[in-house]
Amino acid sequence: MTTALAILAAATLTAFNDGWEVRREGETGWQRVTLPHDAAFDRGYVRAEDADQGYVSCPVTTYRKTFVRPAGDGRLALRFDGVYMDSMVALNGRCVGGRRNGYLPFEVSLDGMAATNVLEVTCDARTPNARWYQGCGILRDVWLVHRRGWTLEPEAVAVTTELRADGSAVVRVRAEGARVISPVGGEQIVGHPALWSPEVPNLQEIVVTAENPEGERDTLTVRYGIRALTFTLDRGLLLNGKPYRLKGICLHETFGALGAAFCRAATRRELVTLKDLGVNAIRTVHNPFAPAFYDLCDELGFLVMDEAFDEWRIPKTAHGISRFFDACWTNDLRTLVRRDRNHPCVALWSIGNEIPDHRQGVDAGSLVRAMVDVVHALDRTRPVTAALDHPDSAFTNGVMAALDVVGLNYNVGWFARLRGLKPVLGSETAPSLADRDTYLFEERNGRMVPVQSRNHRECAYSPKAFTWADPAEVALRTQVDSPWSAGEFVWCSYDYLGEPNHLGAAPGRRNYWPARSSYWGLCDLAGLPKDRYYLYRSRWNERVPTVHLMPDWTWPGHEGRLFPVWCYTNAEEAELFLNGRSHGVRRPAATKDLHLFWEVPYDPGILEVRARMKDGTVVTDRRVTSGSVAALRVTRLFESDELAFFRCDAVDAAGHRVLACEDRIQALANGGDLLALDNGDPLDHERFRSSTRRLFRGSLVAIVRRRSSDCSLRCDFTAK
Repeated sequence: MTTALAILAAATLTAFNDGWEVRREGETGWQRVTLPHDAAFDRGYVRAEDADQGYVSCPVTTYRKTFVRPAGDGRLALRFDGVYMDSMVALNGRCVGGRRNGYLPFEVSLDGMAATNVLEVTCDARTPNARWYQGCGILRDVWLVHRRGWTLEPEAVAVTTELRADGSAVVRVRAEGARVISPVGGEQIVGHPALWSPEVPNLQEIVVTAENPEGERDTLTVRYGIRALTFTLDRGLLLNGKPYRLKGICLHETFGALGAAFCRAATRRELVTLKDLGVNAIRTVHNPFAPAFYDLCDELGFLVMDEAFDEWRIPKTAHGISRFFDACWTNDLRTLVRRDRNHPCVALWSIGNEIPDHRQGVDAGSLVRAMVDVVHALDRTRPVTAALDHPDSAFTNGVMAALDVVGLNYNVGWFARLRGLKPVLGSETAPSLADRDTYLFEERNGRMVPVQSRNHRECAYSPKAFTWADPAEVALRTQVDSPWSAGEFVWCSYDYLGEPNHLGAAPGRRNYWPARSSYWGLCDLAGLPKDRYYLYRSRWNERVPTVHLMPDWTWPGHEGRLFPVWCYTNAEEAELFLNGRSHGVRRPAATKDLHLFWEVPYDPGILEVRARMKDGTVVTDRRVTSGSVAALRVTRLFESDELAFFRCDAVDAAGHRVLACEDRIQALANGGDLLALDNGDPLDHERFRSSTRRLFRGSLVAIVRRRSSDCSLRCDFTAK
């Protein structure tokens, strides 16, 4: 597969990830590692550390590598895709470069090498530096770059496309500081092209030859997609000339039990999961992602809101990017746009998320205009937006006026106010706190009523709304009622380490311990779907039937109590049965809710819903009262060339999952190396790199590095 870096022609790139050592501040010895690497990960949780960063310390860290000067002539450099953060690179004790922004690439020259060389990379990610667990270290790939003569760099080439009325497309190529020789005149006509969209992500290649002012030429191949995006005042988004809704999700680039170092296999797994959900757009919160992420979005089909910053001059954290924002923002923004502008997946540039500076009067509007100008100078084919959490201020101080598209974080009342004034979208919507498969009730007059929180657990029904945001069903209806909006980005895809907010904390206090990870995701930290996942799947994925019942149906001692039974479905109607007796038919068209509801007296046995789809087929889902644990069932969730993900469930003799089981299990990989175990529990402080772990709600996920095509996993209960 062609990566963003592999399109270089005159330059040869070689992976430079092996043979490194790392040492953290306070340590005396060096540890051998392979890049990408997270130096802060899985070192334990310390209550005195910052809650938003998962109670994890991030010490100043140094990497080193000894290497022999490569043979041959030409110029040598190292390209770092991202070192988090505030990095400095030294070659044989001499500083040769670095970058303060930990999310963007940079190069250092290897001029003046000796026969044998020592490279050192130091990064300073002392906490708190972000509002979620970000890790620290060389979190992305490193490449040895070998150039001979003048090189046409990928970042210097901009490929744009325009659809014409006759069905053809014009492909235009521009090269910074050079004249495009081929295609002739910098243009190429494609008759009746295969267009790129999330549903059909057709990709093309164009061979570009350019000449610099000295007459030197170089050629490279650029991958691109032909598509047209227009954000309108009254029709929302038009993709290739047709109305198109963003069914988007907010995504952090962290990888749960694998840490924050970029992992292509884990990224692909998450994107495949989002495809099943019906997602067609991703917002990169709150920073640029690794280059390979955009390659995958091009290939799998996702539109991307590419976000630059989470803070500007006014800090959100003591050691965040605000410390060097003024000195770096122009170059950082230019680097982002030049790196990503040829990806058809990129639909919007976001210059910031919930920026406190946006509330600072006319100066805020002036800075936004300056940032928009920087982006427009490099790319006018995509609009510039920002995720606004205080639209009232942004409306009066010029911030909103300077943006091409307004992004609203929550604030659903503003969709109607902006109709006809500005293109608008929901840049962040519908936060909800929940543990996977967790149902919390109080009994009131024989009825089991959902409650939000108990003992740091969060209920899957999410009955409590936030004062600053509407629940998922309200946000979804707002989008339906606002056809002038381009769509929404839901908060968020997977749970992540850090930001362990929960509604069970004491009012006015950040008393989140022992929770060390978030509850926001549609999937848990291990990537297993929560109930809310199926709400969005029932609204967003029309290609496959969705029928999902909640809660579970094992409640000993609660016989006769009335339980609220919900069903998320895209069926025409559904009938609920308990032990073969009907409890009535419900139709989505007959309710304003986006779930079907029954109230059912608990009786052990089989709770089953039979849903009739639009084509007349019947799809069922059931919850069965489980018995005692009899075995562990292992299923393969996902695999790539590199990793395999397995799910382990406690089951009874009939094969039904036993959610109440939280026994400890031991995992053994065959044909591979066990990397991590994760049960998705926000309260679990055990290390992920272990061969044993307790189940949470009867399940966990194992991650295995494959050594053979037939790798497998065996799980057993440990001795009591």
